[in-house]
Amino acid sequence: MNSKLTYFSGTGSAVSAKIFKAIMTVGSLSFVVRAVDALTYLYAAALFGAGDEMDALLIALLAPVFLVNIFSGAFHASFIPAYIKVRQKHKIWRHSDPENQNVSAQHFFASVMMLSVALLIVLALCLLLSASYILPIFGSGFNPVKLQLTRSLFFILIPILLFSSLARMWAAVLNAAEKFTLAAVCPAIRSIVVIGFLLMMTRYWGIYAFGVGMVCGAFIEMSVLAYGIRQQKIPLWPRWHGMSDPLRQVVRQFAPMAAGSILMGSTELIDHSMAAMLGAGSVSTLSYANKIVMFVLVISSGALGTAIFPYFSQMSANRDRKSIVDTLKTYSRLIILFSLPVTGLLYYFALPLVRILFERGVFTQANTHQIASVVAIYGFQTTFYLLSILEVRLISALQGNHILMVSTMISLPLNVILNHVFMQFMGVAGIALSTVLVYFWAFIFLTFMLFRMMKTFR
Repeated sequence: MNSKLTYFSGTGSAVSAKIFKAIMTVGSLSFVVRAVDALTYLYAAALFGAGDEMDALLIALLAPVFLVNIFSGAFHASFIPAYIKVRQKHKIWRHSDPENQNVSAQHFFASVMMLSVALLIVLALCLLLSASYILPIFGSGFNPVKLQLTRSLFFILIPILLFSSLARMWAAVLNAAEKFTLAAVCPAIRSIVVIGFLLMMTRYWGIYAFGVGMVCGAFIEMSVLAYGIRQQKIPLWPRWHGMSDPLRQVVRQFAPMAAGSILMGSTELIDHSMAAMLGAGSVSTLSYANKIVMFVLVISSGALGTAIFPYFSQMSANRDRKSIVDTLKTYSRLIILFSLPVTGLLYYFALPLVRILFERGVFTQANTHQIASVVAIYGFQTTFYLLSILEVRLISALQGNHILMVSTMISLPLNVILNHVFMQFMGVAGIALSTVLVYFWAFIFLTFMLFRMMKTFR
């Protein structure tokens, strides 16, 4: 056994087995969560179809969800490696007595919480003040009535920024302590609450039932995770304990990772905004198609990224190059074996799949054919998307977040250009093709940069 302190025992196949077990745990729970989320959108499709109300809701969600993804992605990549090092340095990890938790780690997390809450409050105020400027841009093809509906929904949805960001923060800390179950299952709470609101309040509130349900669900999800954090004897409330070296490391890593997340997250934001230029129902069509493909991708990539990141971070802290390379090769092969059949299935069965899932209520046969064409193209991103997630997690563990920033600085304009070109000939399906090509480019670039990093990693 490696003499260096680790939070897992054994090396090689033993470590791979532990990672695989964690992936299966998170993956199985994520499947349940995504299934509940899918039911939410299936029911919404039957109620609202692919029309103006769903378009307005999805555009109103863009900015809050965009900022949540930026914050949580940057937090996860910058905080977890530093947190693990603090825990390791003081030789207290998951086998420690819960009553004897590491004081330095507690103070470190409390200080990070202080900075994070302050940042989230500033971001929420920015959303409030910028609504009149950003919504006409996001919904550039909307008529005045549709734009006013978008604006009303936008103000209702702003609290999601705070609730969901804090929930993801606490989920990341639980994952770092290998407490995967609660963090993996909690997102289902939001979907269940939304379904409840749709069932009971749609008759009275219309599409607003969806928006209010999302906010209430996000608040309950945050509250449950807060309880889970307290059960682990981890400080919940923000408190300033000074600017320590680990905190400086988080701040240094957070900035480039946030910039990278802004650019990468802009892909979805740009896709939906450009889809709004194509006429009524285009945003909904793109979103429904994306939900089908992401049902598979988010389960697999979320399980992979969540489970493997703490192990990559530990290997990086121990300068264990052999374990990193072996783990990378093993899971790259598994991803390829898994993703190629999935791509084929999505391509050949897109039409019957969409028909079975969505074609009911006000959702028409014309909607089905349009969405199926988008699903068939979206499926080709599967292999590149999953391999990129694996590489992104390793690069973050190696604290190479500047590489991710460079990657996304190129991906953003590339996405805009390709969207514009393919939209002219293929409509909404052209946006899907652009996404596939952008992920292919990102995979090639990250592979090249990771190869260079590992050559000098000792």
